[in-house]
Amino acid sequence: MHTSKGIIYCVIFALTASLFASCKESGTGPEQQNPGLVVKSVNPIKGKYDTEITVSGEGFSEKPSENKLNINGIEAVVTSSSPTSLTSVIPKGAGSGPVTVQVKGETAEGPTFHYIPTVNVTTFAGSGQLGYRDGEKGQARFNYPVGLELTSGGELVVVDHWNHCVRIIKHDETVSTLAGTCGSGGLGDGFGTNARFFRPIDVEVADDGVLYISDFGNHRIRQIEPSSLVRTLSGTTQGYRNGLPQEAQFNYPAGIAQGADGQLYIGDSGNNRIRRVTTNGEVFTYAGSGRRGAENGYGEMAEFYFPFGMDLDKKGRIFIADYGNNSIRLISSDIVVSTFSGGGESGYVNENGEDARYSSPYDVAVDSNEMIYVADFYNHRIRRIAPDRSVIDIAGTGEPGLVNGDETEAQFDSPIGLAVNEDGTVLYVADHHNHVIRKVTIE
Repeated sequence: MHTSKGIIYCVIFALTASLFASCKESGTGPEQQNPGLVVKSVNPIKGKYDTEITVSGEGFSEKPSENKLNINGIEAVVTSSSPTSLTSVIPKGAGSGPVTVQVKGETAEGPTFHYIPTVNVTTFAGSGQLGYRDGEKGQARFNYPVGLELTSGGELVVVDHWNHCVRIIKHDETVSTLAGTCGSGGLGDGFGTNARFFRPIDVEVADDGVLYISDFGNHRIRQIEPSSLVRTLSGTTQGYRNGLPQEAQFNYPAGIAQGADGQLYIGDSGNNRIRRVTTNGEVFTYAGSGRRGAENGYGEMAEFYFPFGMDLDKKGRIFIADYGNNSIRLISSDIVVSTFSGGGESGYVNENGEDARYSSPYDVAVDSNEMIYVADFYNHRIRRIAPDRSVIDIAGTGEPGLVNGDETEAQFDSPIGLAVNEDGTVLYVADHHNHVIRKVTIE
């Protein structure tokens, strides 16, 4: 009995072995399992456009054209490939973002590539001499310009702080005065240059062509209509009060930004609050307790310390240059305040999130890629924060000066106001102590 079982087992084993061997010889045996598409590393992990990179991983095609490589969603042409390696060059304007590979419908994501922009800084308008002069933009004079904003047609509005007026740089390369009696501060509604402002500080351009002005010294929010009529939208005397336009009070309103619903958000710097102004001029407190501090939290539980410039991203989030806290704060769409970048202490450090350091950041501007540009006032630099909260320098050596050139040469003297085009390739800077407007091209 045992002997017959043993014989049967031997026969089965021999037949199985023979079948397996025959399959191996014919090449029709069980397929080897594909390890799957994997992106393991990118070398180098940072660089400018035209930098050659090697992407290492598994599951790539030997045919370069069958591998689709993206850097931050921008396609990069694969020049050579093997099952474990791809070679490519970084495309212009790629930006920082994840490296992804797609092969035959399968997609794998790898580490984030950190794009180093190529920058050139020029003087866009202003002679550098303090004063007031309209005309050809290279000969124009400004008096401590602050707020900047692009119109829908691409012309640049300039809030000329100590000239007490609002100016515009036109496509014909001339500077003219939109509103306010330049050189003479005061308070008065009226048309164009018959109106009066007192140390206006920021501007927001609405889709319908209306300009909203933070009239800093008059503690009011003013508006300039397309007809050039200037009137007060909201605010009375210096103080803190919510309510109707003729009742509300501000205390040195600074930054101004508009939401998709047409409501305005104001950095009420002296009240350490963010205020909300409806389309009919009624005022509410949006965030901030009024105490100086850096406490995060919901709405009026949070604290600010001289909130100045602000901007909204396409998600409706508000980014604020919290000047006294040396940080960039974020108000989410559900009105939760957090610290997006900067640790409260004054300094200069390019790191992620709260490990970064600024020295009195004054303004922010957000492009369509959710890159946040920062006018770092006392560091004399323009900084940029990526969506992953990493910080890099765009331009400025850290020494005050008026020098044009690339990112390693250019100098500013207390950059204070920013305006950026939609895709983040052109940035305008109010170079406060140089009395000029600078243009920064970014590739």
